[in-house]
Amino acid sequence: MNTAGVLDDYLEQLLGDAVPAAPAPLAPAAAPAAEVAAQDEAEAEGVAQAISAEFAHPLANDGQEPAAFDSPTSPGAPANLALLDELMN
Repeated sequence: MNTAGVLDDYLEQLLGDAVPAAPAPLAPAAAPAAEVAAQDEAEAEGVAQAISAEFAHPLANDGQEPAAFDSPTSPGAPANLALLDELMN
């Protein structure tokens, strides 16, 4: 005997039509294709600008000479210089 089937039948007899069926979920409104394309284009432009800013060479932006550091461990020196100094000593 299928217990789940018996329980379903019992509940159907007991409740009958007292419990209405759940309404069908509404489909989300689709955005117009033109709006979606414009948003995608704007996001792509912002991503491209962020990537170029991240990888841009500092000399290309301001024309200044790179800062000279007193030692590889001085404040502001890149971490790889400190590691190189540590490995060489």
